Amino acid sequence: MATRIAARSSRSFRVPLRRIVIGVPLLIVLARCNRQDLPAGNPPPFPDVSGLESAVVDRIIDRRNAVVNELRSAAAWGRLGAALEVHEFVAEAIICYDRAAELAPDDFRWPYFAGCALLQSDPGRATDLLQRAVRLNPTYLPARIRLADALLSAGQVIDADRHYRESLRLDPNNAHVHLGLSRSALINRDIAACLAHLREAERLDPNDREVHTLLAAVHRQRGEESAAAIAEARAAALPPGGSIHDPVRDELTKEGVGSEWQLRRGGAYAAAADHEKALLEYRQALAVKPDSAIHQFLVGTELAVLGRDDEAIKHLQRAVELRTAYSQARHHLALLFAKIGRAQDAYTQWELVLADEPGNVEALVGLGTFLVRRGRFTNAVGYLERAVQLKPADAETHYQLASAHAGAGNAAAAELEIERTLELAPTHIGALTHRGLIQLRAGNATEAIATFQQAVRFHPTDAAAFNYLGMGYAAARRCTEAATAFRDGLEKQAEDVDLTNNLAWLLATSQRPECRDGETAVRLAQRLCEKTMYQSPRFLDTLAAAYAETGRFDKAMSYAEQAIVIVEQDSAQRGYLNELQSRRELYRARKPLRHD
Repeated sequence: MATRIAARSSRSFRVPLRRIVIGVPLLIVLARCNRQDLPAGNPPPFPDVSGLESAVVDRIIDRRNAVVNELRSAAAWGRLGAALEVHEFVAEAIICYDRAAELAPDDFRWPYFAGCALLQSDPGRATDLLQRAVRLNPTYLPARIRLADALLSAGQVIDADRHYRESLRLDPNNAHVHLGLSRSALINRDIAACLAHLREAERLDPNDREVHTLLAAVHRQRGEESAAAIAEARAAALPPGGSIHDPVRDELTKEGVGSEWQLRRGGAYAAAADHEKALLEYRQALAVKPDSAIHQFLVGTELAVLGRDDEAIKHLQRAVELRTAYSQARHHLALLFAKIGRAQDAYTQWELVLADEPGNVEALVGLGTFLVRRGRFTNAVGYLERAVQLKPADAETHYQLASAHAGAGNAAAAELEIERTLELAPTHIGALTHRGLIQLRAGNATEAIATFQQAVRFHPTDAAAFNYLGMGYAAARRCTEAATAFRDGLEKQAEDVDLTNNLAWLLATSQRPECRDGETAVRLAQRLCEKTMYQSPRFLDTLAAAYAETGRFDKAMSYAEQAIVIVEQDSAQRGYLNELQSRRELYRARKPLRHD
C-alpha cells in the first residue's frame, strides 16, 4: 500500500476529514477490487481504506474499477485521482494525475490538479506542474494566479509579477491579483504601487482580511499609526481570507462523499445563501450520525434561517442535550426563544453560556442586544461594555453599545460609540443613520443630509436610508427633495410602511402648496390603515390629515377620534394623545394641518 500523505492540496480542501470506524473488512474490499485479475502494466493505486465510511470506500472502488476497465482512459485515471485527493489520499492521487497527463498530454487539468495537490508538500514540483498547466491553457485565470502565488512564495518575484500582470490583463477587476501585485511591489520597496493595488483590492473586495492586514503593515512602515490601527481592527473583525474562484478545480468536490463532505457542501450552500440545499446536505449527514451534536446544530441553524422556528428549536435542544456545554448551540437557541417571545427562556440560555464561559462575546452581545430591545438599557450597557473590552474591533458590538447608551439617556457616550463604529465600518447603515439623526437633532440639517446621502450611496436598496434622507430634507424645508427621496425609496421597497407614511404625511401637511397632494396622501394612508386593520394610531393620524387637506373634515375628525381612542389605552403615549386631540379640534374648526 502506498503511504498516505496528509498534506492539504489547496485552500479548497483545508478542512480535515474525520475517520469513522465502520468495520468494513479489508478482505472484502480487496476482493471487490479484483486486484489479482488486473491487466499487465502499472495497476491503479489502492490506499488503505480501513476505518472509512462505506460511501467513501464505495466511491474509491467504483472509480478504481473504471480505470481497470479502461486503462488507457485519461478521464478515468483523472476521476480516480480526484476521488483519492478529496478524501486526502494525495500520494495516490498524484500517481493517477501523472498517468492521466501521460495519456492526454494536451489536457491542462491533469498537471493543474497535481500542482494544486502538491502546493504544500512539494512546492517546487507544484510550481513546475502549474507552469505546464499555464502553457497548455494560458487564459485560464485561476491556474495563472495560483502559479503567480507559488512563484512569489518561492521568492521568484520577477516571474510572479509577470504572471500577476498577465492575470490583470485577463481580469482587471480581480481583487486577488491586485493583492498579489501589492505584495510583489512591497518586496520591491515600491510603497506607492503597493498602496495603489491594495486600495483597488479593498474597493473590489472590502471584506478580504488579507488586504486589511497588509494595509496595516504598510501604514505602520510609513509611520501612520492611526491608519494602521484602523486597518488592523478591520482585519481582526473579518474571517480568514477567501478562496480563488476556480470552476475547474471545484469540479473535484463532486467526488467527495460521506457525512464530512455533506457538511462541507452544506457549508458552501449556506455561505451562498442557498439554505434549502444546505439543509438537505446537513439532514443527510445527520441521518448517518443522529447522535452528533454538531449535525443537530447545523440542521437547527438552517431551519432557523428558513423561518421554521419550532423545528429548529427541537434540533438545537437536542444538540445541547448531546453536549451540555455547547455554547454556540445555546446562543442560537436563545436567539430563537427571543424571536418567538419566550423571553425568560432566552435569558436562561444566555446565562447558562456565560456561567460556563464568562468571556463568550456572542452571548454577551446577544444578551445585551436582547435587553436593549426590551428597554432594559442600563443592564444592556454592562454586558455590551464587557463585549467591547473583549472584542474591541467589532463594529456591530460598538453600535449596539451606542444604542444602549442612547436608551439609557447617555447621549455623549452613544455618540462616541457611533464614531467608533464608523471608524471600524465606514459603511455601517445603522451607525450612519444614527449619526445623521444626532446631527438633525442638533439642528445641523445640512450635515445630516450629507450623512444620509452617504448612507444611500453605500446602501442603495435600503429603505431606512431613503427614509432618513427624506426626513433630513423635510427638516431643512426642502419638501420637493424630501418627496423625491421618499419616492425613490419606494421604488426600491414598494411595501415599506415608514416611507409610505412619511410621503403621505408630507403630501398632506407641507407648508408649501406645490408639495401638497391630498388625494395621493389619502390613497397612501388608506393603504396603510387597511394593512393594519385601522388599528395603528400613527397611520390613522396621517389619514385624518390627508382628508383634512382634501377638505373632508368630517372624515378627518372621525379618523382622528379613532386614533385617540387607541392611544387613550396606553398611558406611555400621553404626549401623543395631546397632539391628536389638538388636531381633532383643528379639523373641527375646518382647518387643515400644516406641519414643518
